[in-house]
Amino acid sequence: MYGNKGPPRKYSTPRGVDETSNAKKTCQKCGSKAHWTFECKGVTPSRGAATTRLSRTQQLRWGIKQQRQEFVPEPTEWEAYKERVKGVERQLVAEARAEVNQKKQRLEDRTGVKRESEEQSDMKVIIKEEDNTHNAKKTFKTEE
Repeated sequence: MYGNKGPPRKYSTPRGVDETSNAKKTCQKCGSKAHWTFECKGVTPSRGAATTRLSRTQQLRWGIKQQRQEFVPEPTEWEAYKERVKGVERQLVAEARAEVNQKKQRLEDRTGVKRESEEQSDMKVIIKEEDNTHNAKKTFKTEE
């Protein structure tokens, strides 16, 4: 493009234009692989004479192009170790919860009184907080 001297001062070669990129050359005007579009000296065809191309889906369907393979790297030793630790942690937490539930069940069986579940007690606390906020709003409105 620029000859043996290279690009003029304060200019650089366009992206992808060098001696090694000959395989990527394709003229969009005439379809030739011998030169770039901006180097085309041929007569430009009318606008309606554009070449039709297959879509990516059509190329995959007819086997012209291969589907991309997702690259999933092997886990490193540290990642594998962290996964094992998480698995052991989950198992220990599950065992501890089961143990606590068994103790609660034994206590309920002995006393005959069922305690509220944690979710129900949490909901009561939330409802009480909401009631307090509504009361505060009401008192604020009455003070005005």
